[in-house]
Amino acid sequence: MRDICTTVAAVPDRRGSWVFSREPTWIAVPGNGWDPEDPSSGNARENQAWFDHSGRALPAVRR
Repeated sequence: MRDICTTVAAVPDRRGSWVFSREPTWIAVPGNGWDPEDPSSGNARENQAWFDHSGRALPAVRR
């Protein structure tokens, strides 16, 4: 993440003025879905964390 921020900050003419990142530690848990009427509904973005569904760090953490 530090490398990304450094690269973006170096873009000429301040065109790289900010970085947006989703919550990297969020992983899905049973019963926590988007639809309150359907706890198994899940989330289409639940695989974008830095950890797998078992809580193990993905390669992005080691960068």
